[in-house]
Amino acid sequence: MTTRYATLLAVLMVAARLGAQTAVPAPWIVWPPSPERCTPATGDAAAILSRARAALGLNTSTPASVLRISSHEVVSHNYESDRPYRPFLTLVTDHLSWTAVARGVSRDSSSTTVGAFSVTPTISVLLGDDTVAFSRQDTAWRLSDGAWAEAERWRALDPWIVVRQWRGADARVTARCDYRDYPRLVLTRAGIYGPERLYIDPKTSLPIKLDRVEPQYLWGQVHTEYVYSTWLLYGDVLMPTVSTMLVDGDEEVVRSVSSVARVPRDSAPPLALPGNGGRSVVTILPFLRPAPLDTVRLGPRTVALTNPGYNEVVTLQHDTVFVLDATQGEARARADSAWIGRLFPGRHAVVVLVTDLAWPHVSGVRFWVASGATIMSRDIGKPFLQAIVTRRWTLSPDKLESVRPRPVLKFVPIRDSLIRSGIHVYPIDGVGSEGALMAYLPADGLLWASDYVQQLTEPALYTSEVFAAARRVGIQPTRVLAQHQSLAPWSTLAALVAHSPGM
Repeated sequence: MTTRYATLLAVLMVAARLGAQTAVPAPWIVWPPSPERCTPATGDAAAILSRARAALGLNTSTPASVLRISSHEVVSHNYESDRPYRPFLTLVTDHLSWTAVARGVSRDSSSTTVGAFSVTPTISVLLGDDTVAFSRQDTAWRLSDGAWAEAERWRALDPWIVVRQWRGADARVTARCDYRDYPRLVLTRAGIYGPERLYIDPKTSLPIKLDRVEPQYLWGQVHTEYVYSTWLLYGDVLMPTVSTMLVDGDEEVVRSVSSVARVPRDSAPPLALPGNGGRSVVTILPFLRPAPLDTVRLGPRTVALTNPGYNEVVTLQHDTVFVLDATQGEARARADSAWIGRLFPGRHAVVVLVTDLAWPHVSGVRFWVASGATIMSRDIGKPFLQAIVTRRWTLSPDKLESVRPRPVLKFVPIRDSLIRSGIHVYPIDGVGSEGALMAYLPADGLLWASDYVQQLTEPALYTSEVFAAARRVGIQPTRVLAQHQSLAPWSTLAALVAHSPGM
């Protein structure tokens, strides 16, 4: 090795060590774009959109024209990963879509796997246009409000569909912005979530970004950007090879196009909307719907509150009510609070134990903070919980936004264990459950296993880690209950773990 290259290698190694120590990315790995800068502007929105349609080829598309697109999506499952920071669990979906360009009707067949959770891929077929979505069930189409948000997000990643949607007369030019290092014309209109902006490149008339604020169950609202980049010709069709959904600046969905073709109408599957079409509405995801609660008595002062989405536990220990997890948002937390008032009349301090930081599991925390409750969780989870409480909900204010002065997070950190007033809290701390907690109620013989006992029909890493944690701290429960597992004998879990590999 020459002296010149040896010196260069030494410099690079030192820089790499410094980068690792300071957690600052090396400049050749991350090259941030120039910040977006905007000034007010006016113009002829209809003419700009007409040029955008011409640039894509929408003006020349005939009623018989269908686009066949093969693509792959990588979706960041930040909301259920083992940490509230990257790297996250990812969901990978293969798409085959057909779009009747002139009518804006699209049909999408997708095959999805989620890491090791899907033994076989999940197959789904959606059909819809700008206002409605249908899902394929068996051999019939069914109007699906639940699929609408997913279908609309998928359509927003396709600039052909987006530009066609903007053909109406309500768009207006509002700004000229420097975005991705070049000037763009910005058009504004009212969309399904409120105002949205379409960025058009003036030199090519191609769309660069769809920009809007969308509601979000944990953060209140998020700034969502659908960015179209690395354009190529696929035969005679101009399409971005990559469309990216950025949420509050973080990459959440990446759509990579592998092939595009213009095909005759009779070479595509049926694209007629069923019946008179109807209209879909944006609705809350099924697992977040706070269905009415049932109660299961677990002990003299301990009750499970259950619905099809989540189990929770409330227990009165001396003069304090402990709420084991706060799922499904404010509506569920309000229902839990009402049940606490019926089950344990009188004034009691409330402590909410957060055992897992997955987003749906903590979406009720803001209500409890607004109600004066203390939040108890792993010490390493405090920054994330603080961010949830600090977030301003401006799109649809919740209880926390209405309380003045604004409550602060009253937080009890747990590092090793906590034993208080008849409740024992321990870390699970397996390789798959770092940062998670379980709670033991000795008087009831009950172990609350958070989301880490999900089924008791076959061995699972989580189940083995809960068993190992109980054995490590020397407790012997008689029953176990978890967010998605109904009450079961501890002996069932123990027998299952005994036949697990490595046990």
